[in-house]
Amino acid sequence: MQKKFFLIFLILLVLIVLPGCTLSQNKFVSPEIEKKDPPPTAKEDEDEQSTPAPLQLEAGDEFEQIYGWVDDETILYAFIHKGNYQLATYQLYEGKTSVIFTSQSPFNDVVIHPDKERLLVHTSENAHSAKLDFIDLAGDVKFSTSVDSHEIAAEWNPENPNLMMITAFFEDWSYESLQLDIGDRSIQKKEGIEPFIKWFGEEAILIQEWAPDEPSVFSPLVQQLLSNSQEKETLIDHLYRFDVFSNVLMTIDVADMDAEQLEYKFFDSSLQEMMSSIQVPNLTQYTDWLIPYYEYIESEQVFLTFVPKQHGSADMYTEGFQLIAYDLSEQNEEVMFDHMENKPISCSPNWKLCLYGYQLEELINLETKDRLVLPPLEKEEENDELITAT
Repeated sequence: MQKKFFLIFLILLVLIVLPGCTLSQNKFVSPEIEKKDPPPTAKEDEDEQSTPAPLQLEAGDEFEQIYGWVDDETILYAFIHKGNYQLATYQLYEGKTSVIFTSQSPFNDVVIHPDKERLLVHTSENAHSAKLDFIDLAGDVKFSTSVDSHEIAAEWNPENPNLMMITAFFEDWSYESLQLDIGDRSIQKKEGIEPFIKWFGEEAILIQEWAPDEPSVFSPLVQQLLSNSQEKETLIDHLYRFDVFSNVLMTIDVADMDAEQLEYKFFDSSLQEMMSSIQVPNLTQYTDWLIPYYEYIESEQVFLTFVPKQHGSADMYTEGFQLIAYDLSEQNEEVMFDHMENKPISCSPNWKLCLYGYQLEELINLETKDRLVLPPLEKEEENDELITAT
């Protein structure tokens, strides 16, 4: 009898335990099934949405120009809509366009201040005058003025967005230098200032002082104070060209007329050299040397430039350019692209994407090496591309 009760007890116990085991096993997915067909993750969904979208224009609209970046994912561009010239921002990942400024005259230029909060819009109602509108990214006009000129060169102070130097050129190529203060809406004529200045701090400018009666491709680099243009200091005696990126001075030089290399040097605001010089092959022009397009990413201290593969004549050179990034802080270099044309380039502040081309119309990804033409192609170009592809 005891054996019989014990047997019944075992049968009941098995009936109770087995369903529990089955339920527990059903809570898990086998590794093979999970590996073969994993469920989509939030990261994958995010990646699918992180592909830049080309510009979409309405029928009849005409693309004009891209001017640069207003943040890591948003560009500034112009197009013509029903005879009016429109300035708009475009969010690359959302595919969203926002028109911020409209003009009946073509845009001669649009300059984005380094802080990405203010824009200079240069238009011309006639050949003898420049209209300057200073706006924010919402399109609100902060200051407007007109300057008598045939052409202008504008240089915005990177530290103070209220200050700008304008060189106004006339038809005979005489010129005058003007200092604009957007904050108090004033314009002052400045005597004794050479054209094509660069700011070096908030009070000083840098110029190359050319001897008028001695044509040369080299000249001294001179620092002047705007408060007293007669107060000058020669920083470098012999120089081919220079540029300033916020508080970084870059010089470009050639050792002598027969040298086959360009030499780039970088100095901080105290004029201390930041790294050993960069030497690259140069291309000669009729009386001087070609300076390839370049870009400086301030947040990363990276200098990006096109480099020819060997020395030669700019007119005869056909071997293409490398796009090379030089890290000034780490003092190393990386070839980003091996076969490129020498064209203007403008990179996002975070140094992931760059606009490239004479209208900055192409987007290149420095990480993935992907390239995307942003404006819609004309029908003939689309047909040519299809024929080429087949």
